[in-house]
Amino acid sequence: MERTPRDIETELLVLEAQDGDRDSLQKLFLLHNPPLSAYALRCTGSPDLAADAVQDAWVHIVTGIRKLRDPAAFRTWSYRIVTRRCADRMRSASRERKHTAAKPTPEPTQPPTETETVRAAIDALPPAFALAVRLYYADGFSIREIAQIVETEPNTVKSRLAGARKRIATAIETDPAKGAHHARSR
Repeated sequence: MERTPRDIETELLVLEAQDGDRDSLQKLFLLHNPPLSAYALRCTGSPDLAADAVQDAWVHIVTGIRKLRDPAAFRTWSYRIVTRRCADRMRSASRERKHTAAKPTPEPTQPPTETETVRAAIDALPPAFALAVRLYYADGFSIREIAQIVETEPNTVKSRLAGARKRIATAIETDPAKGAHHARSR
């Protein structure tokens, strides 16, 4: 994979931050916080949970950056940290929801758009499948990088992506209002 100018800038900033340069750490934050925040929001579906997860992740990143051996691995390393923090926040939120009364969700007044249907299909996936889809399609990570982020084998990531594509396709083909399959226009 070819390194981009942004990759090279990140590596330089990491090296400088490891040497104690606070300005470089601030620049790393400014460069990487927006995509990490967007990723956390896609993972959690909640602005509050995402913000908390990213804040916790940056505390870990700042305190642990000196231990990062390969500056080129910063992006993958930081996503792995955010992934873990999102999972922690979602587990906590799930436990809290179990202790509160469930509110009935109102029926939608309009049929969902294609984008909403795809998002709902991704949200309905098992968490490991949804995570692989988000990292691959939304964040542009390679199979190998995703395997590093989620700490599994590349073939497992491939399998999860294939399974996710099947489930998403089925969800898109099925009309939720009627339970019938749409006719394919091929």
